[in-house]
Amino acid sequence: MRKLLYIGHNIENAKTGGEIGSKNLQVVLKSVFNENYTRYELINQSRWQVFINKCFLIYPGLSLLDFKHILVYIKKHQPDYVFIETAQYGALVKCIKRHFPNICIITYFHNIEIQYAKSYLSLHNPKSWYFYVLTCWNERRAIKYSDLCTAINDADASIMLSAYNRNPDLIFPFSTKNLLTSDDVQKLIQNKQRIYKHNCLFVGSNFFGNTDGLNWFIQNVLPKTDVHLTIVGNEMTKAFSNTEKITVHDFVEDLSVFYRETDFVLLPIISGGGMKTKTADALMWGKAIIGTPEVFFGYEVSELHGIYECKTEDDFICAIKNIYEDEIYDFNEAIHQRFMKWHSLEAVTSSVKDFFFRREEN
Repeated sequence: MRKLLYIGHNIENAKTGGEIGSKNLQVVLKSVFNENYTRYELINQSRWQVFINKCFLIYPGLSLLDFKHILVYIKKHQPDYVFIETAQYGALVKCIKRHFPNICIITYFHNIEIQYAKSYLSLHNPKSWYFYVLTCWNERRAIKYSDLCTAINDADASIMLSAYNRNPDLIFPFSTKNLLTSDDVQKLIQNKQRIYKHNCLFVGSNFFGNTDGLNWFIQNVLPKTDVHLTIVGNEMTKAFSNTEKITVHDFVEDLSVFYRETDFVLLPIISGGGMKTKTADALMWGKAIIGTPEVFFGYEVSELHGIYECKTEDDFICAIKNIYEDEIYDFNEAIHQRFMKWHSLEAVTSSVKDFFFRREEN
């Protein structure tokens, strides 16, 4: 395998979904290229540095100094591939291609950001307009100057084609680590630990994309159901309080006990884009999922028994009722196997490795 240089951040203690996605992206590439994998680590900057860089249409996370150091690094190490961790670094893609036209540049598209930037224009403030210009300028240069573009799923591939008249060269699905051994699966099938007779779980940090949907659920759905809600996430005790029907925990190191003891995973997310880490986690644990359309974006799971896509209050109430009437709150092996086939690190590593082997054979 030829040499690959990954340009991105070092995320050892990933907490957010985006950070976990980037960390696992690096794990996959390192597994594929082994000793031929190297990383140029971007350093987090001060707010003042971020402001200065924005004046040059450089997306936060990069700096003008990084451009200089990266070019020196590439000249010294002579990689065959340069992998850019986000299309928001389109200015860097253009710079590298101009200085090293023979290097194959691969850009990873977490989302097709321009569609979200357009939605922010409705706010009619300078910040939303600047974000649109910044996103459009960088993403277009990533499309133009990248030799290979990736998308995380077929839905994003269609959006890329529509927005930029370009198909991705590789579908690079969101992936996460499988925490269940075959023995764990058998134990989950045979045993059912339950704190409450009817219990659902939400995992996520104190972020408006999470809290807005949870508040809506708590106000409109929870009082009309016989279910207890467990919330686990960083600083969630600042947003929610313990009640007779709600138990709140802050960030915990081990989430396994909560997944083992819940009947289903609740995901009432009403904003944000991209594939959700919490959806992959629920699939990995073989749990039934009740959520809004946003949480299933990019996941081919609609036909699976135990997956409920809900848009209205009545949809949520009906789905919860079905969970218990059909007794589908135990471990669901079909859901777990869907995760293993498409979103486990092993599956994604295998497909990415095949892609590069075919490319190098040609």
